[in-house]
Amino acid sequence: MQIYKNLSFLIMLMIMSHTWHVSVAAEDEANSNALAQANNPLANMQAFNLHNYYIGELTGSTDSANQFWMRYARPFDLGGKWLMRA
Repeated sequence: MQIYKNLSFLIMLMIMSHTWHVSVAAEDEANSNALAQANNPLANMQAFNLHNYYIGELTGSTDSANQFWMRYARPFDLGGKWLMRA
């Protein structure tokens, strides 16, 4: 259980540091075009997301739950714009 808590903390720390970096970049007006691309889900960009959902205590049980996802997203054009997620 301690390994999952440490892993969750590390992942959250990485996400928070990335979020801080994006918010600092948002203040720079020279990057306005890049920011518009980043907010467009069908922009020509690839994304790799890590999600960790941890529940410390389940109702009616002494067990805990942990769910970890790795997700890849990439837009493509096939008779229209599509977004592939795997």
